[in-house]
Amino acid sequence: MKKSNEKTKIGFICDGETEVEVLNAENFKNLLLKLNLIIAGKPIIYKGKIKTPTETLQKRGAEKIVILTDKENYPCFTKVKERYINDIDINIHKIIVVNKMIESWFLADSGTMKELFQKAKIKNNTPIQNPENKGFSELISLFGTKYQDFSKPDFATEMNESGFSIENAVKHKQCKSAKYFYDYLKSLNENKIDEK
Repeated sequence: MKKSNEKTKIGFICDGETEVEVLNAENFKNLLLKLNLIIAGKPIIYKGKIKTPTETLQKRGAEKIVILTDKENYPCFTKVKERYINDIDINIHKIIVVNKMIESWFLADSGTMKELFQKAKIKNNTPIQNPENKGFSELISLFGTKYQDFSKPDFATEMNESGFSIENAVKHKQCKSAKYFYDYLKSLNENKIDEK
C-alpha cells in the first residue's frame, strides 16, 4: 500500500520532440512534485504501437502513463483516440488530446509570450485570443523575423527558458486542453498535494 507522502510515478508517451521539451522542462518537473508526482524518466516518442514504450515506462516504475497527442487535422478528439483504443489499459493509460497542437499551450501562457515579445522588440500586451485554434506557423508569425528559422523543439526550448509553464497556460480561459491535462495530473493525488 502506498504511503500518504509517497509520490506517484508517471510516464509520458508523446508525438514528437516539442512535447518532450515541454514535459522534460524543470518547470514541468516542479509542477509534478507540487502535485506529489514524479516523472518516470524522459518522455518517449511513440512510433506506431504503444506496447513497447508502455513496457519501457513500466520497467522504470510508471504507475500511470499519459499519451499526449495533437488533434491536428483529425475531425474530432474521438478519432484521435481511436488510434490507441486497442492498445491501452484504461487503468494505466490516459489519452490527452491537445486541440490543434501543443504550441497552442505556448500561446495561452500570456506572461511568457509577453517576455518573448519584449525580446523580439515587438509591442504586444494583448492576450492571444482562441489559442487552441492556432498552429506553429501562426505562433512564429507573431514575432516577425525573430524566430522564423526556429524548429518546433527550438522554440519550445526558448519558451521553457523564458518561463513557460502549464500552470500559466491553464489560466487562459480559452485553453481547455491544458486545463484538462492539469486537472488529470492533479486528480491522481488529490488528497496529497503539497500546497506550499
